[in-house]
Amino acid sequence: MELEYLNSSDSGRPQKMLPATVFWRISEDIPKPLTWALMALSVGVPFGVWWLVSNSGFVQPLFLPAPAQVWEALARLWQNGSLQTDTVFSLFRVLSGFLLAAAISIPLGILMGAFASIRSLTEPIIALVRYMPAPAFIPLLILYFGLGELPKILLIFIGTLFFNTLMIMDAVKFVPKDLIETTY
Repeated sequence: MELEYLNSSDSGRPQKMLPATVFWRISEDIPKPLTWALMALSVGVPFGVWWLVSNSGFVQPLFLPAPAQVWEALARLWQNGSLQTDTVFSLFRVLSGFLLAAAISIPLGILMGAFASIRSLTEPIIALVRYMPAPAFIPLLILYFGLGELPKILLIFIGTLFFNTLMIMDAVKFVPKDLIETTY
């Protein structure tokens, strides 16, 4: 590694300094080969650690199966069709819960962002409830709605409603008043 020498105004003698690297430059692009290498490392290192730990015997395969075992299970689920079926049901639950939350959070967030009176009325309770973890509602959802699809959809609904509402409120609240007044 070659060192650069800079003249120091304090002591008058040259100071040793490492050359600037592209890795630590703030807000600048890095070369494409470095980008690809870092992306490969970000995937390869976790898989390598997974392979090492799962094959070392420190963890039982029940709790951390090896990548090959996971791949075999994935292929088996794909061949018998259960992976596709379960994926469709999961997408249905997520989309249903999110769309229900959006149907409420978008109008409510717009109202809260546009009118301080609505914000004062609703923000305290929404800000309080949003910090409750959605999984804490699972026992209540099962108790009230059983084990069907509805409690699963409602769990997604609860998990997204409050965050979306406050996010939309913040976006609307910071729209400049001049832009709003130009609409009417």
